[in-house]
Amino acid sequence: MDEAPAPTDEELDQSDWNSGEVPTDKINVMRIVHMMHGGTLASLGLDACCCCCGGGNSFPLELNLCTIGAKRGPYIKGKGLLEWCQDQAYRIPFAPTEENVIKLTEGMLKYEVLLKAKKVPERKKTILPVRDPKENVPSQDPVKFKKDFYVWHYEGNPMVRNALMTLIVCVVIFFCLMPAWPRSMKVGVWYCSVTMLLIMFGFLILRNTLWLIVWICSGWNLTIFPYVLIDGIPISMVFAPWGGPIKAWGNLGSWYPDTDVSMRMYRVGTLVTCIAIGFWVWNQPTEFDDYMLASRAFTDDLYSGNLLSDMSNTDKVSDNRNRKKERKKERKKKKS
Repeated sequence: MDEAPAPTDEELDQSDWNSGEVPTDKINVMRIVHMMHGGTLASLGLDACCCCCGGGNSFPLELNLCTIGAKRGPYIKGKGLLEWCQDQAYRIPFAPTEENVIKLTEGMLKYEVLLKAKKVPERKKTILPVRDPKENVPSQDPVKFKKDFYVWHYEGNPMVRNALMTLIVCVVIFFCLMPAWPRSMKVGVWYCSVTMLLIMFGFLILRNTLWLIVWICSGWNLTIFPYVLIDGIPISMVFAPWGGPIKAWGNLGSWYPDTDVSMRMYRVGTLVTCIAIGFWVWNQPTEFDDYMLASRAFTDDLYSGNLLSDMSNTDKVSDNRNRKKERKKERKKKKS
């Protein structure tokens, strides 16, 4: 009988990943480090964007800044590592217990992703990496481990980082040169801006109207796209049409009831106010029609380009000079 082929390195790495134990090999440890880092965009300060490929609940490690020696740099405490593992337990291959997180930290120190540091008593908010290799290990006591300081020493792929940084600089320079753009490009940006503004305005009116109707009739809050107005969240969640509550952002989700009994009086008051406004609009058709006609005329002017001047700044200056010369000539004729 033929022997079974030996497993490849990738299969061994995958088996270690799915074994349920804390990975100790460099490939799988760096895989978790990359999750903590959030991708290359995280090193450029785009943490909200770097989570768009990792799912709605994927977040990078929240690093802090302090003085490390003579420079400013990122650091994390053992408590932060433990909290991240507990929050992202569905992504990591082991149970996020204190012992397992300490074991993972040992691997991160071994591969120089982290550097253990200590506070400098003489200087506030200053830490220094330990020099003795024997001290460059995490504390085995969970209480002491949570208070340990670790310098973050990982910045992702430097080639991709430099490429993205160059792209960002080029895009900024491109938009700074907008006065030198041809007129067709300026008009195109104008139309895109106006269209996006009208879409956003219409969406917010529809969203709030739907919420108001459901809230008055049932006392429940219906909010479509509940995270669209929240800053600092993953892109994959911004445009989610439906979602649950997230306490960290102070958001109660798409569907939840009023817990305060006094809100019934507010609902009745809001209903009476809406009926009164509707009655007033019905009995003032002329003013309301004029308002609608003015709004349509303004929108037509936006898209027809009537609000855009066909004259350049140079033409305006020369035209003003010609008018001044004509006025001087008229004054001289009157005096003569």
